[in-house]
Amino acid sequence: RADDSGIKGLGDLSGETITGDRSSYVEEALAKTGLKARVHIIQTPTKEEAMRLLKSGRVRAALMPRGVGNYLAVREGFAVRTLEVGDPGTLVAFAVKKGRKDILEVLDAAIAALAKSGQIEKTLAAWGH
Repeated sequence: RADDSGIKGLGDLSGETITGDRSSYVEEALAKTGLKARVHIIQTPTKEEAMRLLKSGRVRAALMPRGVGNYLAVREGFAVRTLEVGDPGTLVAFAVKKGRKDILEVLDAAIAALAKSGQIEKTLAAWGH
């Protein structure tokens, strides 16, 4: 939360309860620094639920991609602050059932059109990437 000035880095999460993505880059970073054993991570069924826990103050932090967190915070009506932990980013891909060239061609054409128009870069910039 933006109004929680007590959390400035990963070390400040020691002894705290947090929520969000398991097996994430942040969880790996906590393990590498020896903090994972001192942080209680609650896994929620959805990222929306994780953000509700953060908004209510039941957890001190929520782990999720920055764009998703920013979007959900706006939707939930509260401000968040991002901790930079050197996350290299999460690759995203589309999967198409084998043999469905028709769908693959539509996706390829749409992605090419978005790239050519500059919309991909605009969208990434809007979400802080």
